[in-house]
Formats: sequence, C-alpha cells, structure tokens
Amino acid sequence: MPKPPLIQNAGRQFAIYGLGDLLNKAIAFVLLPIYTHYLSPRDYGTLEMLDLTVYLIGLFLAMGIPQAIMRFYYEYSEPEEKNNVVSSGLLATLVLSLMSLALLIPFSRSFSSLILKSPQYSHLFTLIFITLGLNLVIDIPMAYFRIREMPIWFISFSTARLFLGLGFNILFVVILGLGVNGVVTGGLIASALIGSVLFVYLIGQVGTSFSRKIFLPMIRYGFPLIGTWLGMYLINFGDRFLLQRLLPSADSLTSVGIYSLAYKFGMLPNFLILSPFLMFWAPKQFQIVREPGAPGIFSNIFNYFGFLQFFFGLGLCVLIHDIIRIIADPGYLSSSRYVPLIALAYVCYGVYVYVQFGILYRKKTRYLALNTLAMALLNVALNVILIPLYGVMGSAIATLAAIFLMMGVAFFMSQRLYRIPYEYGRMLKMLVLAIVVYLVADQVNPGNVVLSLLLKTLIVLTYPLLMIPFRIWSGKEVEMFRGFAGQFIPALKSDKSGEG
Repeated sequence: MPKPPLIQNAGRQFAIYGLGDLLNKAIAFVLLPIYTHYLSPRDYGTLEMLDLTVYLIGLFLAMGIPQAIMRFYYEYSEPEEKNNVVSSGLLATLVLSLMSLALLIPFSRSFSSLILKSPQYSHLFTLIFITLGLNLVIDIPMAYFRIREMPIWFISFSTARLFLGLGFNILFVVILGLGVNGVVTGGLIASALIGSVLFVYLIGQVGTSFSRKIFLPMIRYGFPLIGTWLGMYLINFGDRFLLQRLLPSADSLTSVGIYSLAYKFGMLPNFLILSPFLMFWAPKQFQIVREPGAPGIFSNIFNYFGFLQFFFGLGLCVLIHDIIRIIADPGYLSSSRYVPLIALAYVCYGVYVYVQFGILYRKKTRYLALNTLAMALLNVALNVILIPLYGVMGSAIATLAAIFLMMGVAFFMSQRLYRIPYEYGRMLKMLVLAIVVYLVADQVNPGNVVLSLLLKTLIVLTYPLLMIPFRIWSGKEVEMFRGFAGQFIPALKSDKSGEG
C-alpha cells in the first residue's frame, strides 16, 4: 500500500486541480449567455467553425511535445538535464509556432473560402492562427507547473486567462458590439498577455539551451500521439454526423440533439474525475516508477482512482433521469436512457488512460495510435450497422464497444511491457457492488422529483460505506482515509506550490 504522505499529496493535488477545473468551467459557462445574447446564430456558427479548425490544426502542430516533456523530465537525474528537457521543448515549440504561422497566414483567405464558403472571414483566420501559435507556447510552462507539482500556479494562470477572455468579451462584444471579431480579438489579447508572462518566467527557470540529443527522442515519442488524438476525435464526435445521415431525415436532427445532451452528461466522468486526476498523475507516474515497489504503488493508486470513477459514474447513472427532468425541456427526457452506456464507456476510457502506462514508459506510443485509430474505424463500422437497427441506442452501444475494446487492447499491450499487479478481485467487487446499488436505486420512483433525487442520493452514498463490510477496503486503508480527511484542509492551506 502506498505511504499515507503519497496519498495525501495525490489527494491534495487532485482536489486543487478539481476545484480549479470547476472554477474554470463556471467562468466558461458565464460566456454562454454572452454568446447567445450578443451573437446571432450565424455568428455563433462561425465561431464554432473557427474553433473546430483551430482544434484540428492544433492536434498536428503540438506534436505531443508537452506530453514528451512530462515523460522525459524524470528520465534524467541532474537538474541541468531536466531543465534542458523543458527548454528544448519550449524552443522547439516556439520555432514550430513561428514556422506554422508563416505557412498558415498567407492561406487565411483560402481557409475562409473552404470552411466558411466566403473569403470575407480571412482576417478572423489570421487572428486565430496567431492565437493558436501563442497557445502552443503557453502549453509548455503549463506542463512545467504540472511536472513540478505546482497546482496553484497552474490553476492561477489558467483562470487568469479565462478571466481576461471574459473581460475582453464584455468589452468588445457587449459594450463595443464587435461580434465574432470581438471574441477572436479578445482571445488573442488574453493569450498574448498570459503567454508573455509565462514565457519570460519559464526562460528564467530553465534557460534557453537546446539539446538535439534530448529532443529527438522526445519528438519520436510525442509525434505518434497525434494518431491517438485523431482516433478519439472520431470516436467522440463522428457518431453525430452518422446519426444525422443514417436516421430518417424527419427526426435525425432531433435525435442528434437528444444524443448530444446524453453525451455531454455521459462524459462527465472525464471532465470531473479523469481530467483533474491526469493534471498531476500524467507527470507523477514517471517519477513514481523510479521508486522501490513502484508496481505495487501503481496498483494501489488504481484502486482509489477506480473507486472514484465507479462512485461518480454510479451517481450519474442513478440521478440522471431526475436531473434532466429538472433542467431540460420534456422533449429531452429520453436522453437519460443513453447516459448509463455512455458513462460506462468513459469510465472504461479512464481505465484505458491509466493502464496504458507501460506503453508510455517504454516509449511505444505508436501502439497507442494504432490501437485508437483501429477502434475509431470499428466505431464507425458499428455505427453504420447499429444505427439503422437501434437508432440512437446503436450509437451508444458502438461507443461503449469501441472504448471497451480499446481499453482491453491497451491493457494487454501495456502489461507485456511493464507488469502491474492489479487487484482484479477488488475491482470486480467494486463493479458488482455499483451494479447492485444502481439496480436498487432504479426501483425507487416516487412521484415527486425532489424526493426522488433525495432518496436516490442517499442510496448512492451507501456505496462507499458498503465497501467496509464487504472488505473492499482494509482496516488500514479506512484509518488512512480518516486521517487524510482530518488533515486535508490544513494540508491544502500549507501547500508549497513552488516545490517539486
């Protein structure tokens, strides 16, 4: 079992990243009414297409360099070499960004004509290309904060960028009425201000040295990750296009809207558990692997991570019907049928991300790319087969099948490269107990929605308590959790964010 200080440190960082992530999402939510009140549907659609363009181009230009920095930082023991890893990644990203801008900006008019079917938006593409270049550079110091276990710094700068964006949106969109131009300009200025501060800070920390010997293995590690991200893009978003084309045209858009809402809820385990967990775990795992008894530590951390995934997924599946009854129009109520399958798929995705460690550690990232792209193609094929037979449910089944198989393949490949003694019996007990609690809660259907939420919440809260009599947690672990709960607030207040 990992030492209590390790669990305390992991729990504190998870909580800080989680709270910061919630704050950032709250700020982003404030932007939604601004967009919907001060931008026309046409303007909002234009903004979405600009964002999609940046996202796709950014997948290729990032080259997996931030991920490579987190992998190779702990490859070296000397501080100078560690700094060379970061500075090499920073300088390479800066040069790559400048070269990309030199190639992309002259074709802004062509992008505008191709994507928005008019050359009049070419200036917007120029602005978003510059913003993309700035954001690529910003990703490096943000990765550095994660490596050095500086969550307060990470959250502070990410939140500051969102606050600046919000302020500039209010100025340019609400007050000056500049529409999409205001949104894009505000984003550019916010990224330029934050990027300048972070760039100067990081140069002061790691210097400006570039090591070809260090960087070439990094790029060989990071580049195949592009295939992984493209595969996940197809799995996450491709089914929406297939639903629109394979269902009868009379109700296809309605079905897409219902499925999209279900998908947003179903991905919550990613946003609220996996995302903050990875903020500290992605670099931390490469530090832990150098410690004695590392495989056992990985196994135990997985138990706690799996518990969080199961607990949150269980609560989501039990409460989703009543939540949609409260927050959405009755026409969306059927979306609650699809959430459990999608949520289970993304619990499996969380497991997939965790168990791929052996592949990352042995630097075989091409295996991840091949696995993800293969499962993306399988997902498309299953959608084509299942949508005509089962409608929207067919897409949910296809998503679960593809991600579950992707998880299984990654697990077996990773175990061959670095064996971790996972406690399969304990994880099976967690899963079975979650299913039993779900089935019990599903029988509770009082007429009042508030009473239903209250009773079902109480049932869900029995899940971690039932783990004690079923001996899923040991007595030492229960005592460790109690100690951590009693020490968490003081530890959070005394967080030394500048220490690695």
